[in-house]
Amino acid sequence: MANKAQKPLDQLTNTRGNRRGGQLTVLSSRRNVPPPTCPRDMLLSTQTRWEQVWNSRLATRWDEESDLPQIDHLFWSIDERDRDRRAFRRKRIVQGSGGQAVMNPLSLCGGRGETNRVVAGLSPRLGPARARKM
Repeated sequence: MANKAQKPLDQLTNTRGNRRGGQLTVLSSRRNVPPPTCPRDMLLSTQTRWEQVWNSRLATRWDEESDLPQIDHLFWSIDERDRDRRAFRRKRIVQGSGGQAVMNPLSLCGGRGETNRVVAGLSPRLGPARARKM
């Protein structure tokens, strides 16, 4: 009901089981286990990102068994996007099937490619928003 006084948190019965009691979760600044090794097939810039992310406070909220496949997929997608961008920068105009000069198809990876959709879809599931929900 509107304008109805709310009970204090310590008096709530929690019959639906969905209240957390107003407690905050504090992220620890250290992981108890070493980070997983980055695949060596990735670009050096992606390997650096991998190390930075796994040594961050956010990584303390990840479970390696259940989250590692998604994190791995995210980093492979980021790596693929970076490789496409490098190839496009090297050669913007390529020869088309009829011999004409056409824009390199990798130009689609800049803002509309499949890898960008993957990165945009996985980032919120693994990022700071997820830590707030836990």
